[in-house]
Amino acid sequence: LRQKLAMFMIHKTIKLVDSFLENNEKVVIITCYKKELNQLAVYYGDKCVTFHGGMTQKQRDFAVDMFQNKDDCDKDKKIKVFIGNINAVATGLNLDASHILVFSTFSWDASLNNQASQRIRRLSQTKDCKIFYQIFENTINEDMYERVLSKDNIANTIIKSETEKQI
Repeated sequence: LRQKLAMFMIHKTIKLVDSFLENNEKVVIITCYKKELNQLAVYYGDKCVTFHGGMTQKQRDFAVDMFQNKDDCDKDKKIKVFIGNINAVATGLNLDASHILVFSTFSWDASLNNQASQRIRRLSQTKDCKIFYQIFENTINEDMYERVLSKDNIANTIIKSETEKQI
């Protein structure tokens, strides 16, 4: 059901991302499904790079470098969109070339969503980050988001920083 909804609502993700691209912004899109990632990649064509579990490390590094416009790549300034599968993107990447992240779909695992959003929230980030969850009224993802948010709130209540702990 979630996968069908993702495909049905992909035009909403495109509309949101396009609004940022019109302002010459770079955008990171997070997906949960390969078909969703592929459809977005077809739409954005040579303006995007993809990042997923089926790639070699060399391909992954190249995709990040292209998006970040690293000196050792082609310096192709046309790359404005980074489309990544949540499981592949969630850890170890710096995507601070963008300060905008759109969850086309999101995970049941609140910590995985949080980890994915940290790809643009880096110490080197100079802009305020904007994170968008695509929530569609009267759909399963509306209920899902409430549950994920509840789990995240529980975790944040249980886990205390050193300064919050009582001795």
